Amino acid sequence: MGLAQCKTGEGLVSDELVELHTRLTEEGGAVNPEAFAAFVGLPELPWFAQQLAAVYATGGEGAEVSHSVAEGGVTLSLAAFGEGIANTCRGKRASALHILFNASRAQQGTEGERSPSSDPPLREGGDGVEGRLPEGVLDKRGLARVFTLTHAAGRAAWGHPVELAQFKASRMAAALLAHIASMNASDAVLSGGGSSSSIGGGGGGGITFDQFAQWAAEEAPFLHHALGTYMQRRCFPDDKLPPSAPKFETPRLLQPSSVLSGLGPELLGLAIGRVMAQGPWVRLFTSDEDGLSFNRLCHSIMGYGGPSLLVLRDRVSGAVLGGVASDTWRELNTFYGGSESFLFQLSPSFRVCQSKPASERNYMYLNLKTKVLYHNIIEHCTAEGNYMYLNLKGFSLPHGLGMGGTRDNFRFFIPESFDAEASVAKSNCMTFEPGELCPSANRRFEIDSLEVWGLGGEEAVSAGLDARMRHRAAVAHTLNKARKVDKAKFLDNEFDREFLLGKTFNGGGGGGGKGENRYGNA
Repeated sequence: MGLAQCKTGEGLVSDELVELHTRLTEEGGAVNPEAFAAFVGLPELPWFAQQLAAVYATGGEGAEVSHSVAEGGVTLSLAAFGEGIANTCRGKRASALHILFNASRAQQGTEGERSPSSDPPLREGGDGVEGRLPEGVLDKRGLARVFTLTHAAGRAAWGHPVELAQFKASRMAAALLAHIASMNASDAVLSGGGSSSSIGGGGGGGITFDQFAQWAAEEAPFLHHALGTYMQRRCFPDDKLPPSAPKFETPRLLQPSSVLSGLGPELLGLAIGRVMAQGPWVRLFTSDEDGLSFNRLCHSIMGYGGPSLLVLRDRVSGAVLGGVASDTWRELNTFYGGSESFLFQLSPSFRVCQSKPASERNYMYLNLKTKVLYHNIIEHCTAEGNYMYLNLKGFSLPHGLGMGGTRDNFRFFIPESFDAEASVAKSNCMTFEPGELCPSANRRFEIDSLEVWGLGGEEAVSAGLDARMRHRAAVAHTLNKARKVDKAKFLDNEFDREFLLGKTFNGGGGGGGKGENRYGNA
């Protein structure tokens, strides 16, 4: 039952789908707009229900969809309805992206908040006329709706409040236009300019579906999963999603954040490209409450058994930047980690610097007290790679936390002292893709606020916290054991007994009698 039988081309449609279609349509086969809107269940996006019905009615894939829907609704047959649901939930990437692309082309104002009259007119270009885009092109408002719809669907699918008040996607939309235009300027439609390869800055005009699909395939492979997950759970709430079914959940901060507040679209930008950034985020450390202490930072992150995101705000420029570590932070005398680690800037631009194929693999480094020689570090880094770095007490080693680069030239580094002169975020290394992380001229930053978040999804977060508890318990046990002195070990020979514990067992010279009586000497 359920979506598995929703193969309209073979004449197989589930009973649930027939019942649902009957409930949503009026006499004559037209979908009831109010009923369909109530079923879709996204009142924060008034344009979505009607536009999705129009996409389904016209076949979705490759169909030109009108920017508005007739007041009487659209005629949506059972076959078209079933095919639309199937393509949204389990269809190929291209089919699902076509539905998302066309459903976001409604003319309801930017992000559903303003009327068309309040939007600036578009320039003439291509086959379009002044004030309108050519058919099959998505403009900045449409791209903003893509992000907004993805965010809303990724939250509503799991019963979480949509919360669009602080979700402003227009900057990401303009940034995406500039980014795609810079990737393939010759094919850009009504490009608004912008030469930066990062997703940041301005940009206007529109993009074709092919450009949109290319960007999604390369940088947002999970973009289309949000709408599919939502429609699957709306249509068939009793069906358990099989392991192969696409699942998407918008990033959800379980605690307040002073650094990430207002950056919902940017966090979504991380999630549509990486599964581990989806779902709940648990705060492991915040300098606002824990203080700017390196010991407390290490205590908070070490032992957490999952990926983590370290993010900071620069006091001077206001930039928000950091990195995601794919492995557990632990004390080692060399770099470690995996290729899923990456560096990023969330503000003022959105940029992700992923690991390079066949790179040095210098992702993470965290070394608290290991005493090693410099040449041993270099030899190990060359063989294994430099992903992550954390060092507190190692001799001849930088004391701090780093990602990428080398021991002498980190890509991203926070010193133990938090000294601004030694805190660096450079634009290039052999481990991660090039790209500006810190906008300051000398690529140095001064930490205004620092946070670390545990990622990986609900199960991974829970397991990670359990692993941290076990790690802390093991450390406490080791420390307690080290504090205890087994005096029996000093009694192995007469010299130790007399030299180290002579007064203890002989009553301290002149007080021999007292000592013997005190210790029960027979």
